[in-house]
Amino acid sequence: MAEETRLDPVMRRAPLGELKVWEIQEHELDSLEKGSPASILLNFSLTLIPVSLSLFLTLITVDVPSVKTFTVYVCLTAIFFVIGVICLVLWYQNHVSAKTLVKQIRNRMPRAEGIQETSADSRSS
Repeated sequence: MAEETRLDPVMRRAPLGELKVWEIQEHELDSLEKGSPASILLNFSLTLIPVSLSLFLTLITVDVPSVKTFTVYVCLTAIFFVIGVICLVLWYQNHVSAKTLVKQIRNRMPRAEGIQETSADSRSS
């Protein structure tokens, strides 16, 4: 029987001057993947504040004959605005951007030691 010859692909490799490897923990990887856990607060804030402003503009521009309907609009406007502002403040206090996390990971790398280079003239002497 004829032996099958297996041809491996030709590989060409350009060497790197330096390869840096950072070790990261599982929670850091999750944070990079999902974003800051406080981002849900920003989502709620960016929803509730415009809704409250929309309800406020409705109150200003429309004549509401029913006191009960007017009271409901005022309460919803106030509640949505207050909750939206609270979510915005909590997000601002708790958010950690991906850039900040990456900077923390990069700062773990110790500084590289300098390499003394010699000039071509000193080598030929």
